[in-house]
Amino acid sequence: MTGWKKLNLNLASHPLRNRRFFFAGAGVLTVALVVVVFSAGSYFSKYKGQADTAGRELARLVLVRETAQKEKVNWTNRVLDLSNSAQNKVDLINNLIRRKSFSWGEFFSLLEEALPAASYITALSHEQTSAGKIDVRFKVVTQNLDELVELVRKLYALDFKQVSVINETKIEGQMLSEVSAVYERTD
Repeated sequence: MTGWKKLNLNLASHPLRNRRFFFAGAGVLTVALVVVVFSAGSYFSKYKGQADTAGRELARLVLVRETAQKEKVNWTNRVLDLSNSAQNKVDLINNLIRRKSFSWGEFFSLLEEALPAASYITALSHEQTSAGKIDVRFKVVTQNLDELVELVRKLYALDFKQVSVINETKIEGQMLSEVSAVYERTD
């Protein structure tokens, strides 16, 4: 029974043509599948590499930002320390500039203009409060109370502020008075 012949059931009218078309279609589909799989794999690996690179760059930028923030805090603290240590020097220099900017010649001219003819100043002290502003106390000798009132009136007329007579003393027919006033130069 080994001589049996194999039965080939091919009901196609042209079996070779149909078979070639099938193998050609299957081959084209296989090639298309291989191309798609290869393209997808290459895009996947390309974008996976870019994502890894972007992740590393992001981690580096986060580290740089944290370092910059720490440096900013350090520099801010250093600036504050230097500012505090130099504040006395800055105040001294600003005070010198204020003193230099005050016109003493103008001040004494106005004071002389306010004094009555027979009056004179025996003592003067001052405290400079700001640029162009001075608190002044002086002792003045006048002949009588009318000259003292005239002095106060003229000081107000010459833009002195807060003029006040602190005390009065009669000495040998004259009056020794202590006067305080605030003078601010107006430009």
